[in-house]
Amino acid sequence: MKVYHSISDYVGTMESVVTIGMFDGVHIGHQKVIGRCVELAKSHQIQSVVITFSNHPASYFHPHSDVGLLTPENLKIELIKSLHVDVLFFIPFDAFIANITANDFVTQILLKQLNCHSFVLGYDNRFGFNREGSLSFVNEKFQEFINTYEIEAEVLNDLVISSSQIKQFLSDGNVDLANQMLGRNYCLNGIVVKGKQLGRTINFPTANLKLEQEKQYLIGVGVYLTEIQIDENHYFGLTNVGYRPTVDHSNEMNVETFIFDFDKSIYGVSISLNFISKCRNEVKFKDFEALKNQIYQDVKWAKKELAKIHITS
Repeated sequence: MKVYHSISDYVGTMESVVTIGMFDGVHIGHQKVIGRCVELAKSHQIQSVVITFSNHPASYFHPHSDVGLLTPENLKIELIKSLHVDVLFFIPFDAFIANITANDFVTQILLKQLNCHSFVLGYDNRFGFNREGSLSFVNEKFQEFINTYEIEAEVLNDLVISSSQIKQFLSDGNVDLANQMLGRNYCLNGIVVKGKQLGRTINFPTANLKLEQEKQYLIGVGVYLTEIQIDENHYFGLTNVGYRPTVDHSNEMNVETFIFDFDKSIYGVSISLNFISKCRNEVKFKDFEALKNQIYQDVKWAKKELAKIHITS
């Protein structure tokens, strides 16, 4: 897959099947849209093209809003690549994108730049200034040049799968349903940094994570069973997302993980946390001894959960 960070940088003559969207999370609804784009391109022996954005459109229109993304840049690119896309435009949602008319988008980008043969959109997707562009718009004005394909919504438990619904599940700590909608485990990526090392004093040392992307959407406060990827190796552990009320008086959110059967120094190492299920809410304990006893119970619970899914740590 070739990745471009500007459409103007692209020079190509091959016809293409194109889709565009934020695709935050690259959830199973997004996968259906992108998959159809790839399928059509292969059937016509032309190239598949995905246009997506490095920042959420809401962050452009409301720059002071706190819009967290389900997928940081590297993960989003990796997930789209896994769907066998030929060309990815990973571009900023900026003044040009916000203000280009639907007509100019079709004529200048789809037809002139990308030599678009077919255009694929999700059921609720729009493009162009004031979201005036739709498949109906393309059919009305450009039917002789571009074929169009609308992809219906994916539904789980009578709920339409969407990035906002996944965020709601994560906020509620409902990892199971969020993961089902994502089609994989919710993931946080970052670098291990030094913390206060208080976990060592109760024999539960933790790896403190500095997120790869500050704007990444955080799961709700609580303790979770996670799978930890370090280089090519996989481990399991318990991750606390929260404010550490027993040991801290800070308003700063922390992500720290106790990795089972692991004693290596990994400061400065990039790791991935894949969330499997929620153990409990974060609680303020009366002292370190009470916290230590609870962690013993959490580890027992985690080992039972892993046994249920036939995994040993």
